[in-house]
Amino acid sequence: VMESVILQGPGQCDAIAAAHAHRAFTASAIEQLHFIDSCLLSTKLTTSSRVASISCGRQLAKIAARVWPHEFLEVFCGDILSKEDVGTLAVMSAAVCASRGIDIEKAVLSELRGAVSGLMSAAVRLGRIGPTDAQLYINKLIPTIIRAKDMALSCELEDVSTTTFELDIAMMQLQRNPLRLFAT
Repeated sequence: VMESVILQGPGQCDAIAAAHAHRAFTASAIEQLHFIDSCLLSTKLTTSSRVASISCGRQLAKIAARVWPHEFLEVFCGDILSKEDVGTLAVMSAAVCASRGIDIEKAVLSELRGAVSGLMSAAVRLGRIGPTDAQLYINKLIPTIIRAKDMALSCELEDVSTTTFELDIAMMQLQRNPLRLFAT
């Protein structure tokens, strides 16, 4: 299940967006960065996934230029913060990586590793697996993460999509469930 989720979820949307954002940042193409951000946001089908991506991305935008000084990063972060409902985490993370000279492959791997860690963390919080097992599963998923990275680097921006409908439906049901075990 995790392999499918990685390849059809973050590997097919956030990772592709991160790769294109890294390239756009390197080219100082601010309009392209905003376009990538809007493409990625359109794949976030649930309110919780949109809010999570934007709130984390905007928090990164608030501190990025101060922590990692870079002229274009400062411009991009300022632009993000001057608007509402923009600034997805994958695009912001890729911009920060590019500003620090982290190569595109490592930036995409970082995005995928973060997504996998988040999924495993949810499984631990829900009591489906223990923390040690989560780390072991992450290690077993390394070949899948590398495969997703390779696919993301070769995809066009138009290939950004998500086909994890069962997870999206479950998240939508969770939003209406008064007995939620944790907030997203």
